Amino acid sequence: PGQLSATVGVISAWGIEASSELLCSLPKPVERAIHSPLGACAVIWALLLDSEPDKRDDQVEALRSTANEPLFSETVAIFPHVQALDPSWWLPLIDMAVPSLRSLSPAQFVEFRQALDLLIRRDQEVTLFEFCVSTVIDRRVSAAASRVRLARPQRLSPDMLKTHTLALLTAVCASGGADPFSTDRAFKAATDSLDGLLAAIDHPNDYTFSAEALASSLEALAQTPLETRRSVLDACSAAVLFDRIIDLEEAQLLRAVAYSLDLPLPPFLG
Repeated sequence: PGQLSATVGVISAWGIEASSELLCSLPKPVERAIHSPLGACAVIWALLLDSEPDKRDDQVEALRSTANEPLFSETVAIFPHVQALDPSWWLPLIDMAVPSLRSLSPAQFVEFRQALDLLIRRDQEVTLFEFCVSTVIDRRVSAAASRVRLARPQRLSPDMLKTHTLALLTAVCASGGADPFSTDRAFKAATDSLDGLLAAIDHPNDYTFSAEALASSLEALAQTPLETRRSVLDACSAAVLFDRIIDLEEAQLLRAVAYSLDLPLPPFLG
C-alpha cells in the first residue's frame, strides 16, 4: 500500500510506456472522437450504455428525447467501437476525454451531465462502474469548470472520521466480489493499517455497495488534511492488495477514490 500511494501524482517511465501501449490499441474512430467536445460526450455516454439489449434500448430512447440530434447520432455511431474495447480502456478513456469536456460551454456541460445521470439511473440502480464514471467526471471536470476555491482542510471528529472511513472501506472491500471470508480478511488488512481508528467491533455485518453513502463519505473525507487522506488511501490500498491481486473493478474504484481525495493514481491495471 505504501508503494502504491507513493505513485500519487508521479509521472514514471513505466507509466508512459503503459500509456503508449494503450494508445496504440485504441480504435481510430474512438481516438478521433475523444479529441472533440461532441465526440468526448458521445464516448462517455456510450460507455454507460448497458450490455443487455433491452436495458440499452430503454436508455437509447431516453437519450433520444433528451440530447440534441447531432450528439445523439454521434453516440449511436460510436457505441459499437466503444463496446468492442477491452474493459481496461474504460477509465483511461475518461481521462483522455477530460480536456475536451472542459472546453464545453456551461450550457453544453449541463446537458451532458444531466444525460449522464439519466443513463446511470434509468434502471433505478447505480453500479460500481457507473459510480466511478460519475465521480471522476465530477472531480476532474465539474470541479474545474465551477472554479470554486477548495475548502480549507478540516479535521473531522473521531466519530465522524470513523463513520465515513468505515463506509468507504466497506465499499472497497465489496468491490472485489470475493467470498465472505476473503472480504473479511480484506477489511482486517485495511483496519490494521489505520492504527486503531476502527476497532474490531466496527466490523460491518454485510458489505453492501451504496453509491449515495459512498459519495457522501468521500465528500467529507476530501476535506480532511493531507495526512488523513493519505492514511485513508493507504487503507483502501491494503484492502485491495491483501490477496496480491487487483482486479478491474478494484482498480477502477481505487482510482475513483484517489481522485475524490485529490490524490490521483496512475492508470494501473490488474
